[in-house]
Amino acid sequence: MDKRFIAILIAVVAVMIGVFALSGGKSGTSNATFEGDPTQVQADDWAQGPADAKVTLIEYGDFQCPGCAALFPALEQVKQELGNEFRFIFRHFPLTSIHPNAMAAHRAAEAAGLQGKFWEMHNQLYQTQQVWSGVSNAPELFEGYAQELGLDMDKYRTDIASQTVFDQISKFQDSGNQLGLTSTPSLLLNGEVIPNPATIDDLRQLIQSAIDATNGS
Repeated sequence: MDKRFIAILIAVVAVMIGVFALSGGKSGTSNATFEGDPTQVQADDWAQGPADAKVTLIEYGDFQCPGCAALFPALEQVKQELGNEFRFIFRHFPLTSIHPNAMAAHRAAEAAGLQGKFWEMHNQLYQTQQVWSGVSNAPELFEGYAQELGLDMDKYRTDIASQTVFDQISKFQDSGNQLGLTSTPSLLLNGEVIPNPATIDDLRQLIQSAIDATNGS
């Protein structure tokens, strides 16, 4: 066999392995679709807060999105302030065309969720975004986070590469596409798309207006 051809073949395989690793161990496609009304909470949504809360905020987020990371601490503060009046829903919406590590991050969160640690991984990914966002070995860093969370690593490695995890992410991407969303963070407050708040005070005002509307004031 021609040595030049072998060299080219090896290079192609190396690139494919790199893509495989960067994407978290899976580079296939999914036909998963979202069934139901994307403006409403679903049974398999990642949710915090009571179902009868006066206000429900759905975030379509991308773990590699700087705007989402900037919004994260404001949302955490609002959750503490409002308590049982507030319900928060996170939906996967990785913008893979501009964020090459996003899908691997979302797989890591979803895989952690299968062991009851979605929100812990969610928080870790946003808090460390600047560490892993621009590196080529992000999945290795995510494994480290999984170990810190005390996950069963054999199960984590199986789940992160599974079609089930990939389809779950793809399904919520599809729901965002059904809503016509093109950027992150995208927010729905009590089922209505709202502008992204520039400050935590703006976020508080939007939520308070929704609470007032619920109370009939």
